[in-house]
Amino acid sequence: MLSCARELLVRGIPHEARAVLGRLLEQDTHCPDAIDLLACSCEASRAWHHAIEAWEHQLSLDSRNARALGRLGALYSMLGNWERARSVYSRAVALQPEQPLHLVGLASANLALENFTELERTRDQLLARFPEHPQSHLIDGHSHKIAGRTARAVAAYRAALEADPGMTDAMFNLSELSPPPPQSEFARRLQELRRGALPARDRANVCFALAKVLDAAECYDDAFMCYQDGNRAAREMMAQRGITDNSALMMETEARTLRLYPQGTGRASIERLPIDLRMIFIVGLPRSGTSLVEQILSCHPDVAGGGELPFAQQCAAELERRRAPARRDSPVDVTDAADAALLEEMREKYLDGLFQRGLDAKVVTDKLPGNFAVLGFIRCIFPDAAIVHCSRDPLAVCWSLYTAYFGTHEPYYNSFEDLADYHRFYRRLMRHWETVLDPPVVEVRYEELVSNLEAVIPRLLTACRLSPEPACSEFHRSERPVFTASQLQVRRPLYTTSVARWRHYEKHIAPLRSLLQRSIAEDCRG
Repeated sequence: MLSCARELLVRGIPHEARAVLGRLLEQDTHCPDAIDLLACSCEASRAWHHAIEAWEHQLSLDSRNARALGRLGALYSMLGNWERARSVYSRAVALQPEQPLHLVGLASANLALENFTELERTRDQLLARFPEHPQSHLIDGHSHKIAGRTARAVAAYRAALEADPGMTDAMFNLSELSPPPPQSEFARRLQELRRGALPARDRANVCFALAKVLDAAECYDDAFMCYQDGNRAAREMMAQRGITDNSALMMETEARTLRLYPQGTGRASIERLPIDLRMIFIVGLPRSGTSLVEQILSCHPDVAGGGELPFAQQCAAELERRRAPARRDSPVDVTDAADAALLEEMREKYLDGLFQRGLDAKVVTDKLPGNFAVLGFIRCIFPDAAIVHCSRDPLAVCWSLYTAYFGTHEPYYNSFEDLADYHRFYRRLMRHWETVLDPPVVEVRYEELVSNLEAVIPRLLTACRLSPEPACSEFHRSERPVFTASQLQVRRPLYTTSVARWRHYEKHIAPLRSLLQRSIAEDCRG
């Protein structure tokens, strides 16, 4: 049966291999060869969660199985479960220190978790143990890029390409940091790769890299074609990983959120925090100025910039799961003993996450843009928190998302239709929060922020109950690590060219404009 399953897997029929192995494991649940093959068959058929179950089963029989740990780390990374990825990669590194990819996986998990200290520690280990490995230099480039050391990042990415001329991750990052002219050998290499057959991830890297080169050279028509190709490839890559857009789910989420957090959310509250800590939540769509606002606030001596923290969404989801079935769809009521107890428990979980990351300042920012979907929950557990909503012209922010490549991300970035749907979801929820939340949301418009910074900063500090601070106007001098795609912009003095950057592509994005206008008009009629 094992031989049969192996042959089926080699022949590219993983679902039949899984069936054979299922029958074998019914007879012998502890056969390691069968479990290994089953895990590989699940991966081949893209049944990612079943593959994880199989590798976890393998580890339950042999906790020192470095292969199982390495595969689990790769799967958890692919699915965005970075805490689990870091845990299993740490075990794999301890068991098999001679394997560089375990350390690369650990570094990538620390990067995703925005743990800069651990990222640099693993980077140093990679460079010391595996100085010739291309991934060592790629991780080195990422760490310098995050820290704002552009020249050193460029040198590291070039070293990665010297070690592996086909490393498309290094190509993309080089194009973003220092786009060469279209006539350069580097750009010709990108054109050559784009014409060839590439896996979806590599194709996305190449197309977005070439788009950056062409955009910088003002070759906007050709750049648009590359953005289109890059978004198609990114969409294909994410579909392979089971990440697809779901408009029906967005509608369900909107309806449920409106039921759970109606008018007056936040007027009554659970007991105030017994510690001297105040939160500032910065929300909006990505590319709407959230990173810039956090950079400004984090320059205040009382504020620690937390970055994009996942805790609010995780705790809000757990609250919904754990509410009694009879109350699951009724409004969250902080005066109800059961709801209040759950809310206090979720707040403790949130705070545990903060302290594990060393965020114990007087004021902490949480800059996860998607927290706009859970502002009702946030207001319930942090009634005195400042909530800053970064808004931006719909067409400008959607175009900026379409041209920004984040690797694996939310699936709505990659088509005009999905961008319009998601913008409507965001717009409707924000309109709800602006109506029902007490205290209200503070709005910062991107266009005003970049054109009239000296007027906006005092209002922002006052709204966040912070004292005046001159350093906030010198935000670009801050040396704090920045992990978001706006890491280059927030390290420069303000410039206004990004406000109407979409106009270079106006003829190409007419369909996006029409979709947004139609959506806004339908909401107004509704």
